[in-house]
Amino acid sequence: MSEKKVGVAVIGCGRMGKRRAVATTSHPSSHLEVVSDTDFGRAEALAKELGCRAVQDPTRAIDDPAVGAIFISTPNSTHAPLALHALRAGKHVFCEKPLSIKVEDAREMVREAESRKLSLVVGSNVRFFENVEKAKELVEKGVIGRPLFARGWIGHEGWVLKTEPWSQDPAIIGGGTLMDNGPHIIDISRWLFGDVDQVSGQSFKRLHQLPDAIEDNFFATLVGKEGMPILFQASWTEWNGYFFLEAYGTEGRMSIDSRGDAALVTVVGKDQRVQSFDFSKAEKQSFKREAHEFLGSLGAMSPHLESGRDGMRVVEIIQSLYRAAREGSRVSSLSR
Repeated sequence: MSEKKVGVAVIGCGRMGKRRAVATTSHPSSHLEVVSDTDFGRAEALAKELGCRAVQDPTRAIDDPAVGAIFISTPNSTHAPLALHALRAGKHVFCEKPLSIKVEDAREMVREAESRKLSLVVGSNVRFFENVEKAKELVEKGVIGRPLFARGWIGHEGWVLKTEPWSQDPAIIGGGTLMDNGPHIIDISRWLFGDVDQVSGQSFKRLHQLPDAIEDNFFATLVGKEGMPILFQASWTEWNGYFFLEAYGTEGRMSIDSRGDAALVTVVGKDQRVQSFDFSKAEKQSFKREAHEFLGSLGAMSPHLESGRDGMRVVEIIQSLYRAAREGSRVSSLSR
């Protein structure tokens, strides 16, 4: 007898929600039961396209007895209340980044998931970029030796300010480009090089007309527990997009290049020997692979995914960076 498929609900039918819903339809052990959006017309359109039900009220989708796993693809400030409702209803949760905009909410979400032995995953599709995966493998093999420092940037031209109007509301987005793009580079830095002990940062508004609490550029320094510094910029004025990170170690250097259509990893040893890995022509499957990894590991957390605890640390680090920018000082990464 075939194993029963897990019913899935997708909350939010915008760009990200549609990606998650489509990925669910191709996973062998899950079934897309229902999609939900406050814009019911958008939910109906996606439901018709994918052959599932549509509801407007997200709690109806979450509480549906046919649903065992939830994708939350809604604006930032709604992540915590929706995820907590789902966890308390006994559902596994995949939440887009950031896990929340408040540290205390992130911690509560992790407590609920762990106490109920449910999966809580944060969207970090950059972990599934082929060049980032290769970089992870090379770092773990010690190809560049002991990492000494890293620097990089992440961002785009600020397209979210036009297509997602809530991104200009501080109460909803919770910050600027650091809250939008920053979660990815912070997560990847931790994934490659370990956790963060102290942070410092500066916030700038260089181009876009934005509320006081929202920045279009943020420059940060993260210092690891063993003293490794990582310098990065998050930007809404980056015309080339999207991601670049280079690390220097005792035996050489490595760059991860996802600018434009590139998907490269380059290693240069101290002897100047070059190794290049080019994934630029590979089909882009990061969102699909990430969703499938979540659905295939419910209740048994996959180390490839960003866990709820990882997502909580990212929120703590972001809020510590904002505090450091306000105070003009280096602060602990454990935001209070």
